[in-house]
Amino acid sequence: MIDFEFLENVFENLDREYLKRGKAYYEQGRVLDVWVEEIGDKIRFMGEIEGNEIYTPIINFKRKGENNEVGVKCDCPFFNKYRYVCKHITALYYYIINNKDEMQPLDQNMIENNFKATLLLDKLKKNVDSDEKLKINVEYDIEFIKASYLEYDAELTLRVGLDKLYVTKNIARFIDSIESNVEYEFGKKFVFNPIIHDFKDEDKPIIDYLKHLYYADTMKRQVGYSVKGENVIFSGKTVYLKNNMIRYILEKLKERNINIKVGYDELSNVKIEFKKAPFMVELEEKNENIVLKLKRDSEPMKLNKKGDLFLLDNKIYVLDDRDLTFYVSNLMDRNNMIEFSGSLKNELLKQLPKIIKSDNVIIKGDLNKKIVVEDLKTLIYIDKYKKGIKLDVVFKYGEKEIKAFTSDENTSLIIRNFEAEGKVLNLLEQSGFKQVNNYLVLEDEGRLYMFLKHIMPALKDLAEIFYTDAVKGIYRERSISVSTKIKNNGSNLIGFEFEISDIDKKEIVNVLKSIKEKKNYHRLKSGEIISLEEKNIEEVKKILNEFEDSEIIENEIDIPKYRALAFLNKFGDHLNIEGRKEIDIFLSKIKNAKEEMIEIPASLKNILRDYQVIGFKWLKTLSNLDLGGILADDMGLGKTLQTIALILSETKNKKFLIVAPSSLLFNWKSEFERFAPEVKVLIVEGDRKKREELISEIENNDVIITSYPLIRRDIEFYKNYEFDMCILDEAQHIKNPESLNARSVKKINSRVRFALTGTPMENNLSELWSIFDFVLPGLLYSKNEFLDKYEKPILKYNDKNTLEYLKKTIAPFILRRKKSDVLNELPEKIETKLICEMTKKQNELYKAYLLKAREDVERLIKNGEFESNKIQVLKLLTRLRQICCHPSIFLEDYKGDSGKFNQLEELLEELIEGNHKVLIFSQFTSLLDLTKKILEEKKIKYSYLDGSTDVSKRKVIVDEFNNGKTDIFLLSLKAGGTGLNLTTADTVIHLDPWWNPAVEEQASDRAHRIGQKKVVQVFKMITKDSIEEKIYDLQNKKKELIDSIIKEGEVFISSLSEKEILDILK
Repeated sequence: MIDFEFLENVFENLDREYLKRGKAYYEQGRVLDVWVEEIGDKIRFMGEIEGNEIYTPIINFKRKGENNEVGVKCDCPFFNKYRYVCKHITALYYYIINNKDEMQPLDQNMIENNFKATLLLDKLKKNVDSDEKLKINVEYDIEFIKASYLEYDAELTLRVGLDKLYVTKNIARFIDSIESNVEYEFGKKFVFNPIIHDFKDEDKPIIDYLKHLYYADTMKRQVGYSVKGENVIFSGKTVYLKNNMIRYILEKLKERNINIKVGYDELSNVKIEFKKAPFMVELEEKNENIVLKLKRDSEPMKLNKKGDLFLLDNKIYVLDDRDLTFYVSNLMDRNNMIEFSGSLKNELLKQLPKIIKSDNVIIKGDLNKKIVVEDLKTLIYIDKYKKGIKLDVVFKYGEKEIKAFTSDENTSLIIRNFEAEGKVLNLLEQSGFKQVNNYLVLEDEGRLYMFLKHIMPALKDLAEIFYTDAVKGIYRERSISVSTKIKNNGSNLIGFEFEISDIDKKEIVNVLKSIKEKKNYHRLKSGEIISLEEKNIEEVKKILNEFEDSEIIENEIDIPKYRALAFLNKFGDHLNIEGRKEIDIFLSKIKNAKEEMIEIPASLKNILRDYQVIGFKWLKTLSNLDLGGILADDMGLGKTLQTIALILSETKNKKFLIVAPSSLLFNWKSEFERFAPEVKVLIVEGDRKKREELISEIENNDVIITSYPLIRRDIEFYKNYEFDMCILDEAQHIKNPESLNARSVKKINSRVRFALTGTPMENNLSELWSIFDFVLPGLLYSKNEFLDKYEKPILKYNDKNTLEYLKKTIAPFILRRKKSDVLNELPEKIETKLICEMTKKQNELYKAYLLKAREDVERLIKNGEFESNKIQVLKLLTRLRQICCHPSIFLEDYKGDSGKFNQLEELLEELIEGNHKVLIFSQFTSLLDLTKKILEEKKIKYSYLDGSTDVSKRKVIVDEFNNGKTDIFLLSLKAGGTGLNLTTADTVIHLDPWWNPAVEEQASDRAHRIGQKKVVQVFKMITKDSIEEKIYDLQNKKKELIDSIIKEGEVFISSLSEKEILDILK
């Protein structure tokens, strides 16, 4: 509700002078309009007040709890200068107080509705139906100007009115009033009003044309023209017309009489003639020549410079400037004539068909008798000519035949239809025919086919065609039917067999190659040309496009089973191929692997999660079909475990080769020991001599594991073995097809091949090709073909169809699940132990420190000083832990590298590629400093926090990470292990194990806490054969005790016995 009483109290306390002025404005009726609207808790009054100009004052009324507020505003100079209530605001106030009942705000919807309704009513009021309007009369007066120095040819004036006609004194303003829908005053007795007046239908085209000229004239005036006749069209009562404008207006007035003025002569009721001329052209034969004369009974008056407008007997003649009479009248005086002899006569006769069509031409005497006027009949005779055909073209008029390429003087008086003749000859020329003597010849095979197949039907509409039996042997209309069927040609080969109706089997291979080359015809050995444009051939073309020419043997293509599977999956059911049922069964098995009745290894039945079971069955199905594939699950989903399940499911006495990054060799061995201890695993590593000895033990082991760097060096040894299965871990290591890694692993002999990678493609499609070239060679063609067929269309032209074809091709052979896809099956946190192997130099240093530490501890025990020197023992253990991470933490002169840091670099590359947000924890800030250097070298932004970080800056650093400014966060274990919410992270890396796993868990829980919507992957980096493995094992053995009792790592150390310390130092 509006508190009008409050409003009155506010205004009655204002300066009386302004109230007095405002009240006077209100009483004088200067308040033109008022709007009231409700905006939230505010009511706005807005008015239009007439002063020196129209001003818009505003009064805002706002209720605040039990209090009210009033605000004012106006766009007048006084308010803008003094920011004080003006007379316009007080005039609005008086209107509000005196019209309280009307001052109810409309909601926004009602305001919009009423606004639209008002617009519509306004439109309806102004747009009276055209039939209801008064039709006005218009007369046009044209004065022809023959002054050569002027740029125009005539002046047009208008007279407009109802019963009486009035001169339009300003035609431009009149046109503008029509367009603006405003009145135009002709005089006191007639005012043109567009709302009630309209033009007759016969006048509307001319008025519209004048509007068009008016727009053009307005534009020219805007760029500086002003002198009459110099590109300016309108001036007062006159419209200046050039020749084309006159012709247009005369054409619209041709059914009416007009008034004109020529010089001092004024003529009324002048008619307009467009067809006839005021004179005739005569053609007559004299002394074997043809004479052309211009016959005029009276001398017409030329009305313009161009000479296409004449006046004679109160009639304006408008000549067609393409007509003979126009040219003749401008070339000849009355007594002149033009004589045509020799070649000029022959050329004139060629034009006779055009000339005699004119109403203004007379052909006299013997010439008229000699002229033959008959319809054209074109005859074409076709015969064989060398490897092509020749044509004899004859034009027949009545009984007279004219050979197209033979000169015949006796044809000169035949009215030939050169337009129709030219149409035939042009069509033949466009078809590729060349003139040889008196014939047209065509030998090019492709053009010959196009002529016989496509041009001939069109030519039959223009001519009667005769051809010999020899020509019939070159081409005949017949339907070519191609059928395709599939047959099984062995354990791993599929054959595509093609049959073509009425074609010898020996010739089919060449026909197929023509189809593949996208030719629309093929020439058989007999010389016959057959069409390859049948609809069913398009299907065959799709099939052949998938294969190389060299793969087509006679009428068959034999390919590996996986290529047939991929091909049929790519095209679905769109191709009609006989015998595809068996392949479709194979394809269905792969697509529905999870439904297959495949036995899960007993030892893993209660370990594999549902999605891992599906992955295992998919791998197993492919293996059973002698096919390979790419398992491309996200990091942390257990690609290793699914692969181990596959190996366990295979029959005994088979050999499996696994190639992995150097840093993961012992990780694989650890996983086999954990999940398949019965499998004999051999890791091939060490120097060349050691590796040769290990390779010689392949026959005594089930699974052989080696690294990419070593497979490159040892490939000659491995080439002698036939493996049942070759598996590449982190297969992105062969993404460059030219690399030694890729070239080496592709030389390995194996029944089937699998690739494991969370990133099958990192930068470009060629990387995907390289991995598939290992897994299923030929599936995606050669590298160059892949570039042409897939990579260029997809990347350069954004070809969605080609992208879809690629996806369909590889779909059966790649399985990718993201963490988000299987979120319901996963625990909220996944912990992964990453085994890191020390470098040679690092290992030597570690062994030396280990030996010294054991000697020191044994001495303390022997002297009974162990309990009192546990701090010294802790220092010894810390040194060993630091060497496991990176010796340079405490040895400034250490120049070697670290196995753990090499693996960290690889891990970070994969995580960043996968758009993960990562927390990296370490007890050693010096280790975090080394990590900083890695990130800075790679230009990766990071956040950092340790115990020395100012408390006031912590929130800023955390927000920086959570808001996406960085994706890596380095934290010291104690400073960053508690009190922080880092739920935007989905990955945690512990660089070094701490004695108390509870501390590590607290750190991991910075990401794994309420608010986390993703699965959290926790990596614990543990150095192989080191104190870190002992700490990790000790954590697991005593975890229950630690969880319930131990809170600090130092307490845990102090609780270790002498025996436990010695075990750690073994």
